[in-house]
Amino acid sequence: MTQRLSVLVIDDDQLILDICFTALTRRGCRVITAHDGERGLEIMREQRPAVVLLDLMMPKKSGLEVLRDMKDLEETRGVPVLVLTNSTREDDRQEAERLGALKYLVKTDNGPEDIWQQIVKAAAAQSPAAGSAPSAGA
Repeated sequence: MTQRLSVLVIDDDQLILDICFTALTRRGCRVITAHDGERGLEIMREQRPAVVLLDLMMPKKSGLEVLRDMKDLEETRGVPVLVLTNSTREDDRQEAERLGALKYLVKTDNGPEDIWQQIVKAAAAQSPAAGSAPSAGA
């Protein structure tokens, strides 16, 4: 049996969580959600998702803080992260990429299909132990 791709979505906006949950479960993913960076990091350590979608501006722990912490923790260091944010600041983009984000996606510029394509690429690039990568047409 093929393992379902697990995606952790960390965002304080319930609408974004709902949209991502619906779009990704329809594609066969196991979706885990967190409303803040602190809880997202806990879930990441406990459940080891294949891919993380991470907002930057959140309570308790920002997305950039989550990325910094991930680099320091062995169990989260290799998890592929796609930043999904409203921030168009070039400083935020550069810092996220410096901290290891694979891609920086601005919410208003990327629909569910664009995000899905990036998840597929991130899953394909990661180690096979964290989950199987679906096909882009799934």
